[in-house]
Order: sequence, then C-alpha cells, then structure tokens
Amino acid sequence: MILTLAAVVASVDVDHQLKQRFYAAMHAHQYHAALQAGREYVQKHPSDAKFELDVAYAAIAAGETQESIAMLRELSTSSNAMVASSSQKQLLAMTETSSAAPPPVSPKQQFYDEMKQHRYDAAVSEANTYLAQHPNDDAFRLDAAYAALGAGDQKAARTDLEYLSKSSDPQISAEATKQLALMTSAAAAPGYLYFSVHNEARFADTFNSLNVRYDLGHSAIRPFASLDASYDTRSGAPGISPVYNDNAAVIALGLRAPFGRLQYGYFYASGGESIGLRGEPSFGDVRYGAAYSRDFGSMDRPEPHTQFYGDVSVYSRYQGDAIGYFQASHDVPIGGHVRVIGGINWALDSQRVYYNNFAEAYAGLAVPFGTTTSLRIEGVAGDYLPRGIDVQRPFYSTLRILLVSGQSIR
Repeated sequence: MILTLAAVVASVDVDHQLKQRFYAAMHAHQYHAALQAGREYVQKHPSDAKFELDVAYAAIAAGETQESIAMLRELSTSSNAMVASSSQKQLLAMTETSSAAPPPVSPKQQFYDEMKQHRYDAAVSEANTYLAQHPNDDAFRLDAAYAALGAGDQKAARTDLEYLSKSSDPQISAEATKQLALMTSAAAAPGYLYFSVHNEARFADTFNSLNVRYDLGHSAIRPFASLDASYDTRSGAPGISPVYNDNAAVIALGLRAPFGRLQYGYFYASGGESIGLRGEPSFGDVRYGAAYSRDFGSMDRPEPHTQFYGDVSVYSRYQGDAIGYFQASHDVPIGGHVRVIGGINWALDSQRVYYNNFAEAYAGLAVPFGTTTSLRIEGVAGDYLPRGIDVQRPFYSTLRILLVSGQSIR
C-alpha cells in the first residue's frame, strides 16, 4: 500500500514538472521544447482539454501547423464550451481561404471588444489566440493578465505578471510588479479597514464612519473581530436620541463564511456591545446577513473603473429590521488625476421605515489618492420610496462631499 501511494505521488510530481517545463519554455519563446513537454503531458492526460488547447497554440508558434490543426479539430467538439469555441475560431482563422469573404475580426480587436462587455472568459480565449502568434507583445500580455483576473484565473494572471515584471519595457515591468504586490497583499491580509467622512448639504451635517474587520482564522467558516463606529455633528445634546446617525461604536466577535470563486462575498453573524459616543446607553448588539463587493479595474489606472456593493443584514438594535443597501458606480478619467463619476444608491427594509427606503442617483468628480483613497464631490437627486409612512416631500436633491478610503490590513 505504501509503495502504491509513493508511485502515485511520484507520478503526480512528474506531471507537475511537465506542466512547469511547458509554461517555462513558452515564456522563454522556446516553442519546440514547450511542444515536446506538452505532448508528453497530453499523452498521459488526454482529458485535460484546456491544457491541450495551450499545447495546440504552442504547435502553431513552433510552426507545426498540421499537428495544431489536428489537435484543434479534436478540441472543437470538446464538452468544455470555452475550449470548443476557441478551437473553432482558431481553425477558422487558419483555414479560411476565400478572398471574397469579409475579413474576420482579429483576435486582438475581438479581445478588446469582449473586455468592453466585461466578458472576461471570452477575452482570455481571444488573448490566447493572439499571443500564440505574437508572444513578444508585452503591452497586450499585460492587458491579457487583467482579463485573466477578471475571469477569476489568478494563477494564469500571476504567471503572466511574473513574466512581465522582467519586461525590457520599464513601464510594463513597473505596472506588473505593482499588480503582483497588490495581489500578494490582498491574498495575505486577513483584515480590512474602511473609513469615510461625508458632508451632506441638505442636513448641514457631517457623518464619520469607521469599519474594521480582522479574521482570526482561515477556515471555510472563520472567526473574526470587528469594530463599527459612526458619529455625526448634529445629533443634539448627549443622551438625546441621534437625529441622523447612531453615534456608537460596536465591538463584536463573529463568524463569517466567504462564498464565490474569488470570495468577493460572505455570510456572517456577530454579537457584541454597542457603546454610545455622545452619552447614549450601551447595550448588546447582534446582527447577521450577507455582503458582496467587487471592483472592475482601479481608480488609479487610466481606464474606466466600475464598483458594486450589496449588503442585507438583520439588526437587533433596530428591533430585528432587515435592511438592504445596494450601490453601483462607474468612473472614467478626464485628465490628470480627475475622474468623472456617476452611480446609484438604493435601500429597502422589512419594516418600511421611510429613511431606509430610497433610491438616488448621483454624478460628480473624483480625485483618487493611490489605489485606496479618493475625494469626491457629487450632485445627488433622490426619492423616498412609498413603502411606509408617506413623506410630505419625498423628492430631494443635495450636494455631497466625501473622503473615502478602504484598504487591507495585516
């Protein structure tokens, strides 16, 4: 039994080495060596269609056209839809001979078209087709690495970024090195910190909030400690109920279970103590729910950036009210460090309290400071939704100024 297990482990190790040899040779542009390693691996693992597709691209780069066509024809009927589609497109590009037919869209152009539509899996497929024929296009490979990140393939993205960090183009090398550092930091950091300072003209009030979460483990269901604090400038004398804000710091322990391929969301439950910051009483605080957030791009890059956030939670401090907040924003650079930003905010609750039921849209300017902090000036138009007590003037408009920052902590 021990000898059998040892043989299995040795076989797995050899297969891993074959894959490593293949990708190392591809990045070194040694296509014949890559093809040889790829052939050996595919012979042992004929069902690994995704890897075999990479071997077919290696055959194209090595000039083994007939071998690549044979592989692509076999893969064009694969049960893996992405592999089948990529193989069919590559076969079409290689075998199309009719001069009367309109020229096909190039894989490079198709890549950027797919990126604009946020179809990252399809973009990665087009990138592989293009890079098989243009392996020295480092600028494009960098874009392909971001596409792989969008598709959730961090391993492929990291492989390309590590290769590009040694690029002869200093700008590409610096960009790849920076992205690798961000990925390493995010993967290693067990905590997160967010704070905002938010002035609302219609209330003549400034709201301050701080949210800190730190995981105490790395299992599928992991314990955490948290601090959620909020404070505003117009809630009256100490001991009087807050007008616009809780004015409290909640220290809690809880459990959370991340979900999704890249764990952008999580379910959670926590319990702790709410401590009043303006003379309000302290009391126990229990809450549970789910949250999800994701960015497409980054504010500090010269390209569009999109962000989504959603949170549905039940709060004991509000007599068991379930409140959902949903936010989406999009920003684009217009010159220097200035960006135009627009978005929507939407809230609903189970007890139909009017101030928890609203929809608003905003537009304005944002100035990022690095990757984690930005100053924003927004014009806002909103409406309280008719789900509870009628509001005499449900429509509102205001000027909103925000300083926001969110970053990983170790």
